[in-house]
Amino acid sequence: MECNAVAYDTPIPGYATKNCANIRLWKATPISGFDLNSFNAGNYEASVHASSEVGNITQVLYPNDNMYQGKLLRLQQQYLWTSASLQDILRRFIKLEKPWTALPDYVCIQMNDTHPTLAIPELMRILLDEENIEWSQAFAITTKVFAYTK
Repeated sequence: MECNAVAYDTPIPGYATKNCANIRLWKATPISGFDLNSFNAGNYEASVHASSEVGNITQVLYPNDNMYQGKLLRLQQQYLWTSASLQDILRRFIKLEKPWTALPDYVCIQMNDTHPTLAIPELMRILLDEENIEWSQAFAITTKVFAYTK
């Protein structure tokens, strides 16, 4: 299922300070929304199927994963959030016009649980498939960017 990840920034003011941090949250939206042809043919459920299916990804955090559908939804959530965040980080890095080998000097991604670990193969995928970086160099960059605590 393809979808767009729409960023929503939420300011987090500090206590007894003039500083304000920002947390970026993501919402899944369909690439193609309402299907007018299905609606006009009387198939009302199909006309909104894509919107409701995609909307489920970010509707509820941590769905029950005791069944297959829950496991699938959790995987979709994890991929959407890690991929969207990683692509946003890389978009900002690219603006610096630095070589990819400098990425670990500017970016460190701390993972405190297993959920965001999909970002590791996603960074490898981006570096290999989209940036055409050799495997050994992409792996070296990736291993320097990520840190893990559990």
